[in-house]
Amino acid sequence: MKQTWIKKIKETNRLKLSKWQLFWHYSVVSFILIIPLMNLYSMFEIEVTGTYTGVRTTQEHLSVGLPWLIPAIIFGIIQYRRLNFKSIETELTPEKFKSIAEQAGKEMNWNFMNLTKDYAIAFTGFNWLSWGERITIVRKDNEVLINSICDPDNRPSVSSWGQNRKNINAFKKRIKTSA
Repeated sequence: MKQTWIKKIKETNRLKLSKWQLFWHYSVVSFILIIPLMNLYSMFEIEVTGTYTGVRTTQEHLSVGLPWLIPAIIFGIIQYRRLNFKSIETELTPEKFKSIAEQAGKEMNWNFMNLTKDYAIAFTGFNWLSWGERITIVRKDNEVLINSICDPDNRPSVSSWGQNRKNINAFKKRIKTSA
């Protein structure tokens, strides 16, 4: 992870993803929007170009397409919120931070991509509940920021079946037991 990304994470308390990772993270929203977009195209043919050859009216296209906007908006909000970090109020030395991250990683079978005294990035592999999660932990002066989402480098997933919560709780538990 780029050092500028860590700085941005500390400023915004939001996970920074590459463009490709963002595409996969929000892909469920794009998938849901296919139906309204297809109906919008047919309405454009009816109302603007006059080239529509189907049997549905504009009103029927609206009644089929508009309801799909509700789940698209809901999933968009959910996916947006998942990029927020959880904040844990604690003052950890750099050495203690790294030690706690290693302990939680062993307990939860995390594979570390980066593990420094200021941040840790780990992922889990496939299990019967999830395609895998990405865990990002950043140490600040008076707090630790932690985020666990479905791995954006893996298949898109809407639910981790509680695995993200378990990852966060494992780290919180290690902080409490080390204090």
